[in-house]
Amino acid sequence: DGTTFLYEATVSQMTVQGNKDLGCTGDGIFLAPNFQNSSDLDAILGYTDPNLQVRHVTVLYAGQDGVRVDQATGSGAGSSRAGGDSLVSIYTVGAKRHGFNVRRYDVNLVNCSAGLSGQHGFHLDTANAKLTGCKAWYGGNDVWPTGDPRSATSTLQGGYYLPSGATGNQLTGCESQDNYGYGIEIDGSASSNSIKAHICGSSSVA
Repeated sequence: DGTTFLYEATVSQMTVQGNKDLGCTGDGIFLAPNFQNSSDLDAILGYTDPNLQVRHVTVLYAGQDGVRVDQATGSGAGSSRAGGDSLVSIYTVGAKRHGFNVRRYDVNLVNCSAGLSGQHGFHLDTANAKLTGCKAWYGGNDVWPTGDPRSATSTLQGGYYLPSGATGNQLTGCESQDNYGYGIEIDGSASSNSIKAHICGSSSVA
């Protein structure tokens, strides 16, 4: 009807089975505010940012990303809004692509874990995200569970990746372990990112 939009939502206390080995191709969880109306959302919503919450969720074997967080899917007033989104205690295992694919600004991730991701555990193509107490393990694994994870053909993708344009992100007290590429990889043109008290262990490259 031209007036529907997703601005606030909470997903909590559930398990998502992605069934990638049965041919399913979707993300485990995909979040993006959906502005379908062209009216002034700032006037309607009082100039607040969207607030999308995911808490205490397990995502198994997603056909694409375990969790994907994007900017708005529509244009018009409010579509460029940053987010105050919060991901707390999310556990992803065996996603075909990234465990967490964060492409939306100002997202907070707390106590999140990405294991056996086909590509990166955490792909942070974003700005001003804050990760606290997160862990990436066996990232860059493109064969599990059909093959031995320790004999995967490495794509040199691994734990945490901050690509070109990633800026102002903070990783505090996080960990990368047994990844097939780098524990943390930061593109040379990424800027003003902060990494504190991070533990890297047994990754193939660094």
